[in-house]
Amino acid sequence: MIIAGPLWGNFISRYVELHIPDDVTEPHLGEGKMPSFGFSLALILLPLVLVGLKTIAARFVPVGSTAYEWFEFIGHPFTAILVACLVAIYGLAVRQGMAKDRVMEICGHALQPAGIILLVIGAGRRLQAGAG
Repeated sequence: MIIAGPLWGNFISRYVELHIPDDVTEPHLGEGKMPSFGFSLALILLPLVLVGLKTIAARFVPVGSTAYEWFEFIGHPFTAILVACLVAIYGLAVRQGMAKDRVMEICGHALQPAGIILLVIGAGRRLQAGAG
């Protein structure tokens, strides 16, 4: 697949021609609206760092202590990704001056497919538990 995809794309591009509609324009984003490279990189690395801290803390922090429980919580993959998403929403939308209604609309559209997937998975698990 890794080799076939680019080869197929190269082959089929000779026969398929796509035209961009005239009413499509590139959005104009000023330098102030674009996130910095450092912020973008930090968003990518944040969940990895949180999970890594959990792994390191599990080795050095006494089991059962408050610090251990905190690292277990913050380093759980779901929590780490949630924290990264909240930082991304703040840094890429709220801090840039986007209206809260628009932020909620974007988040709603982004989470809708995930909600459907979770619904199907949950229903499948429930049916599996009932059958077994």
